[in-house]
Amino acid sequence: MWAGLGAVLAAGLAVQLAALRGMGRRRPVGDEAAYLEGAAARDPGAPPPQRFLRPPVLPWLAALCLRGVPPDRGESRLRGLMAAASVLTVAATAAAGWRLGGPELALAASLLLAAQPERIVLGCHIWPDTLLALLLAALAVTVTFPAEPAALLAAGVLAALGALVRIDFLVVPPLLLAGWAAGAGPPLSLSAACLLLPALLALAALSVRNHRRWGILLPDTTWAFNLMVMGAEAAGLDGPGPFAFDPVVHRAFTSWTSLDLAAGPGQGLASLRRTVRSPRRLAHGIVRRLLTLAGPDTFVRQKLLPASGAYPDLGERARRRWGAALRAAFPALLTVVLATAVAGRRAPAPHAWPALGLLGVAALFHARTRYRVAALPALSLLAAEGLLRTGARLSARPWEAVPLLLAAGLLFWALLRIRCSAELPGEEV
Repeated sequence: MWAGLGAVLAAGLAVQLAALRGMGRRRPVGDEAAYLEGAAARDPGAPPPQRFLRPPVLPWLAALCLRGVPPDRGESRLRGLMAAASVLTVAATAAAGWRLGGPELALAASLLLAAQPERIVLGCHIWPDTLLALLLAALAVTVTFPAEPAALLAAGVLAALGALVRIDFLVVPPLLLAGWAAGAGPPLSLSAACLLLPALLALAALSVRNHRRWGILLPDTTWAFNLMVMGAEAAGLDGPGPFAFDPVVHRAFTSWTSLDLAAGPGQGLASLRRTVRSPRRLAHGIVRRLLTLAGPDTFVRQKLLPASGAYPDLGERARRRWGAALRAAFPALLTVVLATAVAGRRAPAPHAWPALGLLGVAALFHARTRYRVAALPALSLLAAEGLLRTGARLSARPWEAVPLLLAAGLLFWALLRIRCSAELPGEEV
C-alpha cells in the first residue's frame, strides 16, 4: 500500500510538472494580472490594483517571488509555488484519508484528486483557490485529532491563514465547530477560542493596517464587489439562452472602478438591499449558481483554453483533449459522491462541511467553476469513502449493483447536460 501511495504522489508531481512546463507560456488572465501588477508596484502609496483591498497572503507571495528578479522570472517562480501547493494538497488529502480510514482510503482519495484536470490546470495559475484547497486538506487532517490541543491550535492558525487568503474562509470555523459538536469533539468553549480567535485577531490587525493606509477599517472589500456582481446578475437573469458571466462582471467592474476606494463597501451593501427586494430573482440566481457549480467546467474551457486565452502556444489537439477531460471530470466525481451517499444513506462527514460551506457561499453570491477547486480534496475523500463502503456492500449483494449503476449513469448524464451559465457571451456550456 505504501508503494501504491508513493506511486500516486509521484505521478501527481510528474503530471503537475508536465502541465506547468508542457502547456507552454501563459498569459495572465483576470485577477492574475492584478496580483502581478501589485507585486511589481514600486510606489507603496499608489492605489491598490483594480481598487480592491484584498486579503494579503497571495499578494505577499507574489511580491516575495518577484522581489529582485525580472518580472518573467518572478512570475515563473510564483506559478511554480502554486503548482507545489497543488501537489501538497494531494499529499495532505492522502494524510487525511489515512487518518480517517486507513491506507485504502488514502490511496483512493489521493488517486481521485491527483487525476482531477481542474486541479492540475488551475494549480499552474495565480488564484487563491489552489491555496484554499491546500488549507482545507490540511484542516481535514486536524479534524481527525479534535481532542488534542495542538490540533485545535493548528486548526485555528489554518483558519486564520484561510481568511487572509480569501475572506469567505470565515465560514469555515463555525462549520468545523458544528462538526465537532455533532460528534465526540473537544469542549465547545475551548474549540471556539482556538478556531475563532486567531482569525479575528489577524483580520483586526489587517483592518487597522488598511485604516492607517487607506482610511477603511475593513480587512477586505472584494466582498462588496461580489455583492455588486450578484446585483448585476439578478438584473440580467431574464435574458434568453445560457447566462453569460463575463458581461455581468464587466458591468459590475465598470461601476466599481468609478467609485472612490472608500465608497465600495457602501455600494455593495446598497446592491444587496436592491437584490433582496426581488426574492424570485434572488432564488433564481442561487439555483443557477448551484447548478453551475455542479456541472461541467466552464472557467478553464472558455477562459483559459481558447487560443486567445492563457495558452497561446498550446496545440489544437491538446486543447480538445483538455476540454473533453474538463467537461467530464467534475460531474463524474460528483456522481460518485452523490450516488454512494444516497445508496449508503449517509450525510457528508464533518470533515467535508467546511469545503461544502465555501461552495455554499459561492452559490449565494456569484459562482465560477474555478471556485470549486477548494472543495476537491473533501469531495475526493467523500467519493473514496463511498466507493470503498459501497464496494464492500456490493461484494456481498452484487444484484444491487445494477440499479445503482443505472441511477449513477443517469445522474452523470444529467450533470453533463447542465447549461446554466457561460463564462463568455454566446458560448455553449
